[in-house]
Formats: sequence, C-alpha cells, structure tokens
Amino acid sequence: MDGDKSVWAMENNAFVRDREEDVVYCPMGQVLSLKSVKKDGRRRYMNKHACRVCERRCFSSSNSNPWKEIDFSPRVDVKMMKAMD
Repeated sequence: MDGDKSVWAMENNAFVRDREEDVVYCPMGQVLSLKSVKKDGRRRYMNKHACRVCERRCFSSSNSNPWKEIDFSPRVDVKMMKAMD
C-alpha cells in the first residue's frame, strides 16, 4: 500500500494498521492507539474521543460502548468496514 495510510483508509472505507507507528487509521482518517495485546498476539486499538464525536459511527449499534475497539492479528494490516446494522 503506497502513500498516506490515513488517506487510503478513508478512500477504501477500511481500518488500516501502520506497524511502524503501531497505530490504526479508521475510515474517517482518525488515529486509533494501541489499547492492549491479547495472549494470542492480537493487538487491540481504539480512540474513545474520536469515536464519541464522530458522525459516521463505525461500530455496531448493539455495542454497549460508544466507540470502536478493533483487533488485528499479527498477519493482518487492513480490515474493511462491515455494513452497519
């Protein structure tokens, strides 16, 4: 993937991980920071403030939290945004 990852994320409606910076860019171009690393190696990213003020709402309406938490396994760098419920 060439170029700016935040722009690519917005243009492709995807969550894109930047391994060098250890962040994820959401479909709105916001930065999600590392929250935790699971025992199986998955890395969980989130940005509570950005999600709370975002008009797009990239998370399920059934989610009890008003923000998106997204996990990336060691081999995955791009996750396409799923259709909303």
